[in-house]
Amino acid sequence: MKSDSVPQLWMMFALPPILKDYKSQPASLLEYQLGYAGPKSLKSSLKAQGLISEIGLQVDQSSAATLVFVMFDLTLDGEKKLDTLTSTVFSYLQKVRAQTDGDVKHLYKTMQQMSQVTFEYQEAPDSVMDLVTALAGNMMSYAPSDVLSGDTVIDTMDSQLARQLLGMLSPDNVNLALASKGFEEKGSNRLNPYYGVHYAEKAIPQSWRKC
Repeated sequence: MKSDSVPQLWMMFALPPILKDYKSQPASLLEYQLGYAGPKSLKSSLKAQGLISEIGLQVDQSSAATLVFVMFDLTLDGEKKLDTLTSTVFSYLQKVRAQTDGDVKHLYKTMQQMSQVTFEYQEAPDSVMDLVTALAGNMMSYAPSDVLSGDTVIDTMDSQLARQLLGMLSPDNVNLALASKGFEEKGSNRLNPYYGVHYAEKAIPQSWRKC
């Protein structure tokens, strides 16, 4: 689709619902693996190649599904070399999926300890009303005893579920959305009736799916 702002590439992975598994917080492991920005990370690799200026991550959970969105702010070079960018991403995810059970458990244990520290040393809320609203929302998803900590603390580790979810971060389970200044709306084949947006929907090029 056409965009007049910074060009972006979005990746969306559809995973099974995991709300009932909140005690093991498997989504936090996904967020860490994709959002880590240190040495040898996905972000550092893409920035070193001059393909992106920023990377964002969003995990939407519901009783029906878990949707993982990875958003890339593209540089001019990145917009021209989308196959290089996606290849780098999928190669990174291939390494993530290849982790042994021991690797996952070691990382999981560290995150479990950090989640406890985060919960115990969290700052007082700026707004009591916001806190009450958040806790009321938590009552819809967590058991009464977990309303305060259900969205933060990793009570139990489920490395098998974590590896299952990581295994679904692959080019065979992805939708891509590209917003570019260079897109010509005359090449569109779809129209969003609510926003009046013209866009093109087609199969992902094979060159974008390579690891």
